[in-house]
Amino acid sequence: MTDLDALANASLAQIGACDALAALEELRAQLLGKKGQLTLRLQAVGKLPVAERREAGQAINTAKQQLEQAFAARHAALERA
Repeated sequence: MTDLDALANASLAQIGACDALAALEELRAQLLGKKGQLTLRLQAVGKLPVAERREAGQAINTAKQQLEQAFAARHAALERA
């Protein structure tokens, strides 16, 4: 398991544990915001060797999409509650 996988798995667990919309939005900012953990990783892709950029970018984007879907699902669940 890579550290990106570990970050994604831990983040998914944190999303599921959020019990308030404010906490969910704070977590979203920490992960996906301007200085979020995934955003910083995406910015760092340009510093990687050319051969590694494509694979790293795809992996980060896949993780980001998973987190965005989890955020949307949890947001909807909290609004219904």
